[in-house]
Amino acid sequence: MKKMIILMLCAMLASGVLSNSLSAMDAKAIEGEELFTRTNLKAQGSKVFFQNMSKLKGFIPVGTAVGITKVGKQYIKFKVLDTGKQYKLEALSDFYDRYFVKNIDDVGLQNINEKTMQYVNNMQVEPGMTKEEVYISRGCPAFIGWGIKSWFATLDEIMSSNTWYYNAGTSKIEMLVIFENGVVKEATSKIKKP
Repeated sequence: MKKMIILMLCAMLASGVLSNSLSAMDAKAIEGEELFTRTNLKAQGSKVFFQNMSKLKGFIPVGTAVGITKVGKQYIKFKVLDTGKQYKLEALSDFYDRYFVKNIDDVGLQNINEKTMQYVNNMQVEPGMTKEEVYISRGCPAFIGWGIKSWFATLDEIMSSNTWYYNAGTSKIEMLVIFENGVVKEATSKIKKP
């Protein structure tokens, strides 16, 4: 019985290691690629974090053409092609699709009306915006449920959640966005713990 349990644990560990290395290989494949930002990104100097924090001063607009210069397990280095400015995105590289797309049309900017595009350009969230529009505008939320950090969440898992929390800084929650039927029902900056 002991051997059976050890064998099962080894098999689970090996499958996890193999699947992680395959994901890392996929992320590594974007090194040297020219991609586009999927969302507006905020930066502190040359650092971009896995979540957008409103207090950060640097700004990289959605749809910006970038060149991926280096990929590690927990970071992606990229250069903005227009300016040559280099950044380091501190996020799990396996989830690069939360931040970059290969084709500019995959962002979906062509489907956004003029008024909503103004919200996107100002990183605002308003009732009636779709999840995709909010994601484009504000980027990756810090949490996708109370206490559920988005660090390990795939883009699909984020999009499946109906509650997103955005931070002003590393720990202060700034905004709660509640979705109903795929659109913003409520966006509030007056957060109360449940």
